[in-house]
Order: sequence, then structure tokens, then C-alpha cells
Amino acid sequence: MTKYLGPYKAAAGEGAVLELKLRVLANQVHELRKYAHAQKLEDVEAAIIAHYGARIAKEEAEVLERCRALRNKILHCNFRVARQKLAELGTTVQPAGIKTVDVRGLSGKQMREKVERMVAAVQGTFEYVADSAAAADDIYVWLLEAGEAGDFDEAVRLFAKASAILDRLAGARP
Repeated sequence: MTKYLGPYKAAAGEGAVLELKLRVLANQVHELRKYAHAQKLEDVEAAIIAHYGARIAKEEAEVLERCRALRNKILHCNFRVARQKLAELGTTVQPAGIKTVDVRGLSGKQMREKVERMVAAVQGTFEYVADSAAAADDIYVWLLEAGEAGDFDEAVRLFAKASAILDRLAGARP
């Protein structure tokens, strides 16, 4: 797990910076100030997009919206859905090949044998996390899958892209 804490921390940090920039931008524009402390970040984002109108391209508005949604999924550790958000942002997501094996109710010897069969890639002894309905809500295995697939690194890149849009808008304040 510790192997992926750094990349997770970087993505969560960039996501937090994105929220900060949205709220600071809203706070700096008189007409948007009432949105700076809105409970829902999507309200802040929508107000900024509406306010800047023609100064923000449709594609940029979509990047902001999707990055906000990605940020939510990463911060709330819903890595499976975060992967879907990455795909919506144009990222080609590939399964990392993390396997899950059910050893509940097995003796120590049976567990060892099943794990050995999994390592040997014996069909039916494991499922890939990305394909497993049973692993859908398992935060730990999805942390491993997302970390190994580079999802957190990609999120950092996309959050930086969204931040650059906000920086440009902040410089273009009316």
C-alpha cells in the first residue's frame, strides 16, 4: 500500500489545489463572491463558467467539470469510478493486472495452495480487479489497481491542466 500513498497524495493535493483556485477565483470576482463558500463545488464551477462565458471554450468548461468530478472521486477514495472519470477526460485507461483471490473460509494450507495457483495463473483461482464485480467496492484493491495503472499520475496532469485554465481566467478578470 505504501508504494501508492505518494502518488495518491500528489493527486489528492492537486485536486485540493484545484478546489482552492476555483474558490479563490470566485472570491476575487465581486459578482461571484457569494459562491466562494458554496457547499457544492459544482455550484462554484458553474458560476465561474457562466460568468466568463465566451472567454472559456466549451472544451475548457468540460475539463473543469470533469476534473472536479475526478477530484471528488479521488478524495473520497472511489478509485473505480475515478478511472471512469479519467476515461471521460480522454485518458486511455488500461487494467493494471492486479489480481484478487477469495481465501475466506480456507485453512492455512488451502490458502497457500490457492495463492500458489493464482501466482501460476491457473484459471478460476483469481479475478482481475478491473473485471471483478466482487472487488467493485474494495478500496484497497482499487488503490493498488489505480496506483499500478498510473491513474494518480494522470490525475495530477489533468488537474494541472484545469488549474492552468483557472489561472488564465484569473488573469482575465473583468
